[in-house]
Amino acid sequence: MPPSTSSTLFASILCVACLATLVYARALHKIEGVPNFGSDIGIGGSNDEVPWPGIQWLEKLSNIDEYSFTLHGRTYNSAYEAMLHPFSNSSTNPVKNFNAYVNSFIIPHYIAKYVVQKYGIFWSHHIITYLRNLIAGTFVYFGTGAFFHYHCYIHPRSKEIFKNRKRPEW
Repeated sequence: MPPSTSSTLFASILCVACLATLVYARALHKIEGVPNFGSDIGIGGSNDEVPWPGIQWLEKLSNIDEYSFTLHGRTYNSAYEAMLHPFSNSSTNPVKNFNAYVNSFIIPHYIAKYVVQKYGIFWSHHIITYLRNLIAGTFVYFGTGAFFHYHCYIHPRSKEIFKNRKRPEW
């Protein structure tokens, strides 16, 4: 008996997640000081100092003048710079760097800047990451619903599937 589609999908997702973890761990292994998960996020540093995604994305944000702002007497080139190294602390967790990198694609910078100015440096990372997860969860929820709807009501095979039983309804 062949494996079910859902078990094949689950195994595929598990393999991709394991592979991504191994690649990330391999990248961390090449960097000194990995046991404390520290990394140098200083603007202008070399890429060897920071695990993937590095700091080029942060440097690109710092080149846009409208992203800079002042908070508590200190000028930041972007909201993500403020979240990654507050109070001139150049050490940050590489997972926080990765989260900020992903957040910069999903959350518009003017929202990130507003959140940093309104709620401060510490809470802004958590709020923006929550907003990112809310947006992603909404896409997953409605995407799953659309997939279910398509296969139950639109796909030509649905007539065969529901030939001897009632279709789902409210």
